Parts: sequence; structure tokens; C-alpha cells
Amino acid sequence: MKKNILVVDDNPQMLGLIADLLEDEGHQVRTAENGLSALDILISFIPDIMFIDLVMPKIGGDKLCKIIRKMQHLQNCYLVIVSAAAAEMDFDYAEIGADACIAKGPIGSIIGHVLAAVRDSDSLLRGEKPKSIKGFDAVHLRQMTKELLSQNRHWEAILDSMREGILETFEDRIVYVNSAALSLFGTSLEDLLSAYLPDIFDNIVSLQVEKLMKSRADESFEIGYSKAIKINNKLVTLKKLPVRGESSTSIIMITDVTERLKAEEELRKAHDELELRVEQRTAELVQANEKLKRKIQEHEQAQEALQESKERFRELAELLPETIFEMDINGNLTFVNRKAFDHFGYTQQDFDQGLKGLELFHPDDRSIAMKNTKKIMSGENIGLNEYTAMKKDKSTFPALIHSTAICRDEKPVGLRGFIIDITETKRLEAQLQHAHKMEAIGTLTGGIAHDFNNILGIIIGNTELALDDVPEWNPAHFNLEEIKIAGLRAKDIVRQLLGFAHKTDQKLIPIKLVPVIRDSLKFLRATLPTSVTFRQNIQVSADTVLANSTQIHQIMLNLYTNAAHAMEETGGTLEISMQNLVLDNNSADIYPDLSPGYYVVMKVSDTGQGISPEIKDRIFDPYFTTKEMGKGSGMGLSVVHGILQSHQGAISVDSEPGKGTTFTVFFPVIEEEAVIESKSVDKFPTGNERILFIDDEKSIVNMAQKMLERLGYQVETKKNPVDALELFHSKPDWFDLVVTDMTMPYMTGDKLVEQIL
Repeated sequence: MKKNILVVDDNPQMLGLIADLLEDEGHQVRTAENGLSALDILISFIPDIMFIDLVMPKIGGDKLCKIIRKMQHLQNCYLVIVSAAAAEMDFDYAEIGADACIAKGPIGSIIGHVLAAVRDSDSLLRGEKPKSIKGFDAVHLRQMTKELLSQNRHWEAILDSMREGILETFEDRIVYVNSAALSLFGTSLEDLLSAYLPDIFDNIVSLQVEKLMKSRADESFEIGYSKAIKINNKLVTLKKLPVRGESSTSIIMITDVTERLKAEEELRKAHDELELRVEQRTAELVQANEKLKRKIQEHEQAQEALQESKERFRELAELLPETIFEMDINGNLTFVNRKAFDHFGYTQQDFDQGLKGLELFHPDDRSIAMKNTKKIMSGENIGLNEYTAMKKDKSTFPALIHSTAICRDEKPVGLRGFIIDITETKRLEAQLQHAHKMEAIGTLTGGIAHDFNNILGIIIGNTELALDDVPEWNPAHFNLEEIKIAGLRAKDIVRQLLGFAHKTDQKLIPIKLVPVIRDSLKFLRATLPTSVTFRQNIQVSADTVLANSTQIHQIMLNLYTNAAHAMEETGGTLEISMQNLVLDNNSADIYPDLSPGYYVVMKVSDTGQGISPEIKDRIFDPYFTTKEMGKGSGMGLSVVHGILQSHQGAISVDSEPGKGTTFTVFFPVIEEEAVIESKSVDKFPTGNERILFIDDEKSIVNMAQKMLERLGYQVETKKNPVDALELFHSKPDWFDLVVTDMTMPYMTGDKLVEQIL
């Protein structure tokens, strides 16, 4: 009957002999050169019979048999020990789980016993196993072999008696384990043999063991020396010992250091306790001297700690960006940091000669500062307080001051605190308030201008109707012309108001700036008094800007008018200059309102009386004027400022009293082609079409109806958008044009148009 057979022997001749013999008999045979290789084969191959050499490297035959007998699926495998050593040693093969034993002797004898073992394996498994070693009588006992086996057992006995655990590995797999190692791991020999060494440790230790196994084969390497590794509540170290000439084989020595560490800890405690006893006895013997010594040391330490604290406080105080101060109960400054000298202008010499804390306050604030000082000294927390601080040169700045009491033995002896310069904060607050004010004024102005525009429309419209009715020779015709001119002037003011409030829809298009400026100058130069000399210096290579020409004329008119007014009494020179300027990222501090890029810069300079510093920051505010009553609306420069903001530009002023004024205007240059504006004027069209006119103002409705009817149109009017919608739906094909106001009760103009469409 064909059987699966595994032959394990480290002697290649014997391995080949038995394998060839059994294959010739028709059996399926696998071979392994050692116990470790055999275990790998047994993963995928289940033999009926195994012939196993007893003495082999990398797991011997005795250990291999024990491991196999632990494997449930190999319980019926017939194990035969084939070894010359079995005949030369007192050997009971049944103890290791073998079923039979054949002594290696003459080849003819071995062949017969091997074939007999295969033939008898089924019956011997079911019956009584042979107790004698087959072929024993054909073996000549060799004294050298007996001595080597004895020596091997001697070394194994020595290794098993060692306290250190010993593991032998081949390619990181365990092939030998001594008794101490088995005890440390708390498992059986069969469970450890052939296992991959890092796998028998937990995850953290496993990584260390992998590093240990990857160390150089010719050098020793140890882990767990600085921090012991724990195995089953035992603290151990692992040391890899090189095996000369065998790079794949390693000896791992596991040392239990639990007791050593415990002894070291106990020794340390005993040493500490002994030192304590010695110190106590010494203290008793030299008590008086020790007390004095301690007092001296404590005093020195206190002095050092105090000095260190002072240095730390001083270093921290010098690092802070604000003024830090200390003051005694009499008001004398006892400490200030370097920033105090920078902020207040005093020197170290001034401080050394004596400075009072009140000298840092403006005289008007000193009384309140003294009152607050008394409150702080009494234990009250008054928080941050704002004062006007005064420098050595008597200049002032706004400051926030916070102080706390310095106490000794629960009694106040002085103050300590800090002073924050809030000049920049105040400036930003003022800018924010100004922005809010401008926004509120703009909203108010826009509302007023809208209503006023409606009134002006009625006045101008009815005046034009009256002019058509009154002949030119009639004196009333002249009066009506004056009314119309005044109305148009008022309309221009309203337009400026709406421009300031950003309520007008001024379309910006690419235009050439220089021609627009030159057109303005032609008109403006003719109005200059003879006492004023005019100069211009225009040197611009690129002047295409996104702008509205009407608003550019408005800018020129306002700046020109201001310059002429400044030289009205004394005469002087008015100069207009233009040039290109490139702003980069480094220009942000100089021109914070402008983005980097290419600009046209225009300067309007006069040699008039100049602007005083007190009003210089207010000249762009709406309704602010320095002109006498009737000569200025206070809207000119605020409108200029608003127009330039809408053009992504800016305006600045440079002036000193008696030295004249220069306004600098910035226009961002663009790369688009300029649009040439048409100046054609159409006559009023006439016709006979039918028009529906809607406005909630009765006066506007009446005026519009008269104007349109005089031009020949058929007009129907409504003051209510709901009535207008009803009229339109009653005869939708009758009207050729619908004209509607936007802001009306019940329905806005755009909603009305949606309903009509």
C-alpha cells in the first residue's frame, strides 16, 4: 500500500539512501535536512511514517518527536528514530513519543529494517510497540561517539542549570530552548521550538527584538539594559551573542534582572536611610554649629533668590513694549524700565536725581491721579484709567494706566504698574468715528438731495413753460430766466450732494485724462484775475484712466476755485503739473489708500495764504468751509474726495500757513483703449404718440403733462401706480410709452413695469 513518508536526516548520503529506497517501493517521499525544515514541510504535508535522525542541528530528533506528538492532526503518524547514537547511549525512544528505533549500522541492515518498519507500521500502531532497538546487534559501539554524546549531554545539563534563559535561533526561528527560558516564558518546549522569535513578545517589545535580530552577526547587541523588558511579570534583558562562522545562527541570552533591580532599589533605600541616620547623628553632635550654618545658608539663599527675582523682574520689564514703573509711598519713582525713557524723554540721569510720579501726568490730571493713588493704597481695585501723560518736553499723549499696591507685612509701601500709550488707538478710533459720521452725513444728504431734486424739477420745468408763454420783450421774461439760472445752479449743487452721497449713477469709461484736463484749463484760465500767474507742466506718457469726464471737470473746477480764492487778495502763481508715477509694495506706508500700480499724478499748487494745521484734517469734511457767508457751500473738497474714491484714486494736501497749498491727485492708469465721447445735442423731439405718465407728486404730473402735450404727444396721467396698472390693462394696445417714477406708495416703479410687461 502506497504511503506518505517524510525522512529527516542531516546526513545527505543517509537521507538520499532512505529516500531512494522508499521511492523505489512506490511510496511518496519528502525529505528534510533538519527538524526546523521538517516542521515547515509538515504545514502542508501529512505523512503516514516519519524516519527521524536523533542528533541534528536546528531542532534534534528527540525534540521534533515531542513537537509532532503535540500536533492533533499527526497523532497517527508512525515515528521511527534512525540513529547510530541510539545504540551508544541509554535511550528510551518511547519517552519522546517515537514508535520504533533503528540503529544506524551496515547499509544492508538499515535497508531491511526500514522496509520492515514500513511494512509493519499499520499493525504496530494498533498493537504493542517494540521495546528494543532494531539493528543494535549489527552496530559496533564507538568510544568516541559515546564520549561526544556524553559531552553533549554534559553541556545540555550545564545550559539547563543556568539561571539565564538561552535560546538558539536559525534565521530568527527558535531551534533550542533551555529550562530557564521555558520557565521565564511559562510555556512548553514544543510551543517555542520553530517559532519566529519576535512573535513570542507583545507588539512593543517585538519591535525591539526585531531590531536586536537585525544587528550585525559578528557583534553582541543588548536590549532592555536602560529599561528592562517585562515577560510574565519578570523584568529581563536580551543579549544577542554572535556564533563564529554561522551568520544565520544566533544565541539569545535572557537575563532575569527582577531581583537585581529589587535589590538595587532596596540598597538605594538602605543607602538613603543610612545617610539620613548619619546626617541626624551628625546634626545632634554639631547642633549648635549646624543651626548657625543653616541660618547663614538660608540667608544667602534668600539673598540669591531675591536677587534672581529682581533680575527676572527687570529682564521681563525691559522686554515689555510699555512703560513699567514702581513708586514709593511718598510718590518718588523707584524703578522704571528703558521704555519709560523712550516714551517720556527722560534720561537715566534724570531718574537718578529723583523723579516724582506726578511729573508723568499733565497738571490737569494730577489731582485725579492722587485720588486714585489713595484708593489703590487702601486696597481698592480701580482697573484701567485714562489720563493725559506729559513728557519731559511738556508734550502730551493719551495713556492708559493700571496700578496695584506694593505691600510689606500687609501694609502698603508703594505702587507698581504700567502705562500704555494709546495715541495710535485714539487715532484709529477717530478715523472710525469720522467714517461713521461721513456715512451718516452721506445718507442724510442723499435723502435731502433726492427730495430737493424733485422740487427743483418742478421749479425749472414750470419756469421753462412760463418762458414759452411770456414774450422776450416782457420784463417778466428776464425774471423767469433768472429763476431758471438759479434753479440750474441749485440743481448742480444737488448733483454734487448726490455725488458726495454716492447716490448718482455716474458711468465710468476709459478716457484720455490729459485732453479732459486741457479742456478744463481753457475755460478756467479765462476766469483768472490778472494778479494771478498761471503755469502748467504736463509730462505724461500714459494717461488712459477709468473715469467720468464730467466728474473730472468738477474736480478741476473745485481745486481751481479754491486756489484762486486763496490768492484773491495778494495775487500769486497757480501751477498745474502732471506726471506718471509707479507705486510698488514698499510705497504702502507712504500711500496707504492706494494699491501698487501705474498712476497719473496731478498737482494743483498755489502761493496763497495756506491752511493752518488746526483745520487741515477737516477740509475734506462735508459742509466745512473757511470762506465767508455766501461764497462757499462746504461741499467742494468733500465732493472731490468722494469722486476720487469712486475712481479708485486719492487726494492729499500739503500746506503751511503763508507758504501756499498743493493738492496732489492720483488717478490709476489702465491698459484699455480710451472711448471718445460724443458731444452732439438733439432738439426736443415732437410727435403724436400716446404716453402714460405716473408720479405720486401732483405738481410733477401737471408739469410733465403740459410739456409733453406742447410737444404734440397725447398724455394720460396717474398719481397712483395701482390706478395706472388698472388703466393700462383696460387698453394695453393704446399706449406707446409708459413713464414712471421709481419711489411711490403701494408699488415701486420697477414692480409696476414688471406687471405691465
